[in-house]
Amino acid sequence: MAPAAGMASSVKDLAKYVAMQFRAGPAGGGQVVSGATLFEMHRVHWLNPDWQSGQGIGFSVRHVGDRTLVGHAGILPGMRTQLTFDPKDKIGVIVLTNADDGNPALYLEQVFRVVAPVLGRRGGTAPGAPASAWSKYEGLYRSPWGDTRVLLLSTGLVIFDPSALSNPEQLARLRPEGEHNFRLEGGFWDGGRDGEPVVFEMGVDGRVARLKVGPNYTMPVR
Repeated sequence: MAPAAGMASSVKDLAKYVAMQFRAGPAGGGQVVSGATLFEMHRVHWLNPDWQSGQGIGFSVRHVGDRTLVGHAGILPGMRTQLTFDPKDKIGVIVLTNADDGNPALYLEQVFRVVAPVLGRRGGTAPGAPASAWSKYEGLYRSPWGDTRVLLLSTGLVIFDPSALSNPEQLARLRPEGEHNFRLEGGFWDGGRDGEPVVFEMGVDGRVARLKVGPNYTMPVR
């Protein structure tokens, strides 16, 4: 295993490695590999029969939703790792685990599903309000029954249970119906069902004082 695992690294080191993948200039100086060579490494050279994944040069390449993700996984006794990046949006995710039953793909896929759209803010927001108008609703909310997360994606606000990593389909959209008023659209989690009203009750300081989903209240975590 020495040739395959003869180096030790960290998330910080690997983040620098991922950042290098986003460069486009000619080779020289800090540009160790030219942008043209990197493009060839990230391009599909061998396609799987499903037409959704294939192999580049030293990297796997797969199509997930509207993203093309490039990366490489690592498995050795006692550890499982995965490094994946989106060359177009210049977003990378690195997950390192020190367990034989570690599942880095679970966390990586959830980051690209939930966090990456926030980082990219691609395509603007849903009609009806700019990002700055809805960003005040973002945050973590807590009740005696669990946590709720509200995030502003490129398509608008979404709400979900942050502990439901194994079921990302629980993510639900918030359709605007007036000032501070929304309605659940699609998805389901213990805090609410499709079609229920969602109201952000604002305090005198302009911040959310309470979040009401259907008949239930949950409080923001400051």
